[in-house]
Amino acid sequence: SQYQVPMWIWYSPRYKELHPEMVEKIQMAAHRPFQTDDIPHLILELAGVKCKYFDPARSLINDQFNTSRPRKVTVKK
Repeated sequence: SQYQVPMWIWYSPRYKELHPEMVEKIQMAAHRPFQTDDIPHLILELAGVKCKYFDPARSLINDQFNTSRPRKVTVKK
């Protein structure tokens, strides 16, 4: 079986005008594997928040994003 949850990032025309580098990072990440566990790291980067909990290897739009990290699905019976 295959499990996929759709993921999209919306940005306004104004955001695109003010942050073209971030928009480019978003567009370049369109085909990367992703799991919902990594959403907090993505949100921190999108918001520009710097903290000890941020892991660039888990942020979809970061150049250090780990595309080879195993993605796991747990199925309860």
